[in-house]
Amino acid sequence: MNWPWSELGLTGPAGLPEIRHAYAQRLKTTHPEEDPEGFQRLHSAYLMASRLARRAPFVPREPEPPKEEPGDYEPPYAEDIDPESVDWDPFHQREEESCYCEIPNEQPPEPLDGSSYWDLDWDALEKETARNTDPQKTMDWDFDRLFAEGQAERDAAFRRQAEESRRRHEVNHWGTSPEGKSAVEEAAWAAVLTALHALELLASTGASLPVWQDFLHSEAFWNAKNNLDFVFGLEDFLEDHPELPPEVLTALFLAYRFDSGPVRLEFRPLYRALGGDGRRRACQEANPRRKPLELKKLMLFIGVAILLTLGVGTILAHNSQPKETWQERICRYLEEDFDRAFLPFSEEKDNNLFVLEDDPELVFLAAPEGERDPENDKRGYKTNYTNVLITQAMEAFTEEWDYGLTLDSAGGYEGQPGESPGAYYISMPLSGGDGGIIAIGGLLEELAQEDWYQELPPVFEIQLCYRIWSFYTCVPTEYSFDTDYARTVYLNKLGPEMCRHLADWSGAAKEDLGESEFVLIEQGSVLIDGDTFFWVSALEPPPESGRLAEYYLSEDGLTLVCVPVEMVSPTLSQADLFAGTPETRTLEGYEDGLTVWDLIR
Repeated sequence: MNWPWSELGLTGPAGLPEIRHAYAQRLKTTHPEEDPEGFQRLHSAYLMASRLARRAPFVPREPEPPKEEPGDYEPPYAEDIDPESVDWDPFHQREEESCYCEIPNEQPPEPLDGSSYWDLDWDALEKETARNTDPQKTMDWDFDRLFAEGQAERDAAFRRQAEESRRRHEVNHWGTSPEGKSAVEEAAWAAVLTALHALELLASTGASLPVWQDFLHSEAFWNAKNNLDFVFGLEDFLEDHPELPPEVLTALFLAYRFDSGPVRLEFRPLYRALGGDGRRRACQEANPRRKPLELKKLMLFIGVAILLTLGVGTILAHNSQPKETWQERICRYLEEDFDRAFLPFSEEKDNNLFVLEDDPELVFLAAPEGERDPENDKRGYKTNYTNVLITQAMEAFTEEWDYGLTLDSAGGYEGQPGESPGAYYISMPLSGGDGGIIAIGGLLEELAQEDWYQELPPVFEIQLCYRIWSFYTCVPTEYSFDTDYARTVYLNKLGPEMCRHLADWSGAAKEDLGESEFVLIEQGSVLIDGDTFFWVSALEPPPESGRLAEYYLSEDGLTLVCVPVEMVSPTLSQADLFAGTPETRTLEGYEDGLTVWDLIR
């Protein structure tokens, strides 16, 4: 048996479902924390086998006659491939299951007759749907019922493929997932299948843009949107449907908010599949100050709700305690809960800004909310006080470490007095920042022990970034900041990843290799004249896998060097690397310029 099949425990070339199943089985005994080299070989074999399966669809062989002694199967690509030279792609590797998977609160309703979804007359239901549905009328689409539509044969195959993807999703938690599935996990999986089936139905019926937009605003999509099983399925769907209209791709692009802000590490393949930087620039040029319609509606709803709450609270305060204003009452409640003195920010009647008596620079929001009953967790007010304390801590930390800090504006945050963001993007250098990761992990642990944090846990998100690219995300209130894992990603994967992306996104690799087919494989880092460079190889597609070119990225991430294979040797020096003429290229995230030394062209 030849690699990669032998690494996966397969007898020879196989289809994608078999490859994924074999990979899932091997992951149960090959944990990245216990055997990182073994895991890298296994993951590289999985990636190569998947690529080969996509390039040449697998046709099952006829079974061998029982009397014949089966021998080793020799795959079509007999040339062994060095597993150390193959890509460890972090895109389809989960950081933590809870980190990126949004779980719906409810399961899809069961059929009224008591049967399961798999017992339904799928063919009749799809014909009835096609007869009654006008793709141009968005209100006729019931996406919550799409799970019960379609041909039985097609959906049986679809379910098998999705189950394999699900197994891959489960084992990426490093083999620690329990055998049984909870009701919540089953509901999440059902939501993924519902949304994937909806995509296929929309594509097969040639649905118009309004119908797609209706789907993208439906619960069917939102329940599955950030589930990595659905993200992987969406990537496959885009690859299988290159004929999708540009306006549909743009709608999907906007649905994931790829038009602004950092792109999470595991979402980058989807970002690329939907048009990447080019589509982002087009969206920003078309809508320079775009705010999603749903966000505007949400902001309007919140504003009305706050006004109504303030009005009701004022009336109640006037009737029950005529000598105490609602602001004074909230100050009293706050002092009881947090053991500190508070004051209204101003004496205006409808003002909902408050400050600490001993720190008037710290401004936050508060408003009446229901009756006060601390024993039943009813405070009698709502506030973002603890979130403002988190903002204060993040600003002090990034100033001390000289890191960039971006406050998330997606939830309506505009930097007005008293407001607090929902996420903090901490921009770090490409190297030398592992001490900062340890420090922020320690800071978050200390904050979690504070009395105010325990009294009213703030809800926020931390994203560690290099320029506009996010490489680690955590919601500390839901799960702990994994310092060791964040450092591992930072030290071992971020630099080579950026070298690979810059060689691709800058256009250097394509210009160097012309019409040749190639794949970019991360090789890690290398010392040249005492300085660290991140290293990527351009290889021929399998089975040849010969080297075509080498790319080196400086440790500060500002210089990319393109080197022909014949120049690479143990005596390669920086004088060799910088012997040519540099040029500066402007990319998103590199508005100040990326310097490219190309020794190939």
